[in-house]
Amino acid sequence: MVACGRKDADHATTRSADGTVAPPVRDTARVGRDTSDAGGDVALRASRDSSAPAVAGIWLDDANALALVSAMSSRQIAAAEIELQAWRSDTVRAFATSIAHEHSLLRHAIDSVAAITRIAPSMPALGQPIAATMQAQIDSMAGNRGGSLDRAFVREQVASHQLMAQYVSGLAGVAQRPEVQGVLATAAARVGEQLQRAKTIEAMLTMADSVAADSSAKAAANRKKRQTTAR
Repeated sequence: MVACGRKDADHATTRSADGTVAPPVRDTARVGRDTSDAGGDVALRASRDSSAPAVAGIWLDDANALALVSAMSSRQIAAAEIELQAWRSDTVRAFATSIAHEHSLLRHAIDSVAAITRIAPSMPALGQPIAATMQAQIDSMAGNRGGSLDRAFVREQVASHQLMAQYVSGLAGVAQRPEVQGVLATAAARVGEQLQRAKTIEAMLTMADSVAADSSAKAAANRKKRQTTAR
């Protein structure tokens, strides 16, 4: 009886004077409460059930989208600032400088759109696990020093921009206001470019490490050969 009562509440019907039944009306207010009470669990379950991030849903509105992208950009800036404090490679330093600059511009654009549309960014429950994941990547990177930090930063940038690219693309698909759609489309393009640049630098560093390892191995072999000959 409880189950039937709940179902009837979700799909209430009305009957007109001539006896016809009108379509059921969804209780959107209760749906909003249920989603909020779940603390984002609905979105997280959907994300686990699909390879694409679960950003499409009525509980993610323009205010949520702006808040999420701004928060992800702030994490990218934080990672770049750590790298810029102890860089060794000029190439990686230039990349970190670009990351900090580009994501600062993106956050400024989001603030401008929020002001123009009078939308107050509001962080949804989904933002907490995303921020935690990105912070864990930064914490892992920050434990390195010197050349190891350069390489750890580039790896972190590949992983974090892959994550950000997925979510920004999904958010752009559910945005309502044209202004919000525009800034998210711009964000998606910039994040994609940064991801490709990070992958290119990662491949370059991997090749350099391989060449250095080969050179070291050859030098060790030559030393051993000279020692053997001397004997």
